[in-house]
Amino acid sequence: MRARKRIGLRARPRSGRRVLAYWLVLIQVMSVASCTGTVEVPDSQEAVPLFRQIDAKVAKSFATKARLTEVETALFRAEVGAISVGRFDQAFDAMFTETTVAPNWPPWQRVDMNHVDGIVQLEEAIADIELGNDAGIPDLVQVTYKACLYDNRANVVQCWDSSASQAHKRNVGECLTDMSVCIGRQLEITVRDAVARMMVQIENDPVVRTWASQQATREARP
Repeated sequence: MRARKRIGLRARPRSGRRVLAYWLVLIQVMSVASCTGTVEVPDSQEAVPLFRQIDAKVAKSFATKARLTEVETALFRAEVGAISVGRFDQAFDAMFTETTVAPNWPPWQRVDMNHVDGIVQLEEAIADIELGNDAGIPDLVQVTYKACLYDNRANVVQCWDSSASQAHKRNVGECLTDMSVCIGRQLEITVRDAVARMMVQIENDPVVRTWASQQATREARP
C-alpha cells in the first residue's frame, strides 16, 4: 500500500505570498523528513453512538491483514489497522448484546465456537493518504472497510463494505513541527465516519435481524 505525495511547487514567477508559501513547503519537507515518526491520532473520548442492539452473543475477530494495515511515506507512518481495531472493538460491543473475543491462534475457524451465536470479523482495512501542501492543495485521507458476520460453524451470514474520506486544507506553516496536526485528526475523523456507516448497515440489515431471531428461537427450545 503506497501513499502518494503531492508537493505543489511551480516554476513560474510568484507573487510575494506564493514565494513565502514556496519556501515554507521546502522547509516543511526538510524538517519533517529529518524526524520521521508515527502519526498520532488524538485519543477520542466521544461515546460510541447508540444503536438498536442485535440480540446475539458474538465473538469479535480482526483479520491479520486488517490489524496490520499501515500507510508509510518518507515523512510518516500511520498505523491505520491499530486505530481501526480500537474503533470497531467499541462499536461491536455497542451493537451486540453480548461479546467476547475470538482466538487468534489457532484460528477460530478451526476450533469449537458453539459457545457463541456467531463471529463478527473485520476482514479488510484499506487506507490511502495523499499529502497536500501549504499552497492550497489539501491533504486527502480515505479508508475502506469490509466486515463479515459468520455463524458458529464459520458459514457467512452477511458481509458489508463501508468507506469515508476527508480533505484538510492547511494553514501556512501548520505542519512544520507536528504531522499529526495535519494527518492525525483527519485520519481519526475518517475512521470514525467509516465505522459509523458500517454500523448503520449492520443495524438495518434484515438478514442479520432474521439470523438473530433464529438464534433466540433455538435457545428457547426445550
